[in-house]
Amino acid sequence: MMRFATEQSARRDTCDSRELALNFFLPMPDVKVPIREFYSDYQPPRYFRSTVATLLKGVPEKYLQGLDCVVLTNQSGKSRQHRTGKITSRKRRIKQWGCLGLYHHGNRNGQAPWIEIFVDHIAAQAHESWINLLPIARYSMIGMVLYHEVGHHVHRTKRPEFREPEDVADQWSKTLLRQFLRRRYWYVRPVLRPIGKLCDLIVRGYSKRSSNNDRNSHLAAPRVK
Repeated sequence: MMRFATEQSARRDTCDSRELALNFFLPMPDVKVPIREFYSDYQPPRYFRSTVATLLKGVPEKYLQGLDCVVLTNQSGKSRQHRTGKITSRKRRIKQWGCLGLYHHGNRNGQAPWIEIFVDHIAAQAHESWINLLPIARYSMIGMVLYHEVGHHVHRTKRPEFREPEDVADQWSKTLLRQFLRRRYWYVRPVLRPIGKLCDLIVRGYSKRSSNNDRNSHLAAPRVK
């Protein structure tokens, strides 16, 4: 059964990659998912909202169906209960503080699923001196977080798999970001792979350093109760 599930997942990954590749030369659609901002005593980087909007345009519309909105906020402005609360990730309870993003499932009262991005934590892991000079690094860092949460939505509503949800979301994050960068920076494709690996190492380095300071500095999403 496990082998069958693994082979089925591999076939799905291949089909998804081919489908995204077929859309390579199509113009990016308008964003259908609203972007909302709620900050408390915090000034976000001026490029953040526009970067998120551009990244959302790179996601096939069908994968965003049913998603209510993407909320940009700062976790430092949340209530103490929210900052010290715990969520379940990879079958263990961790503190919410330090998470880069969350995927909120819908409820029986009609609340649709939505994504929450903690801008302050992402910005804290980026060097403002160089990230503004390298748009590709900016898209990579923000895209890995946003697409990870989009991956949770796809996994739950479009492509259910019998695997660890975080692993599935990670795979979707890599797939969507790879296609986005290939599409936007098609003219540098010969060097895009090493640049992409460099950006990935940068993000992993910051995540690892942050994790050493606070074990909760990684992506997580609550489980369905």
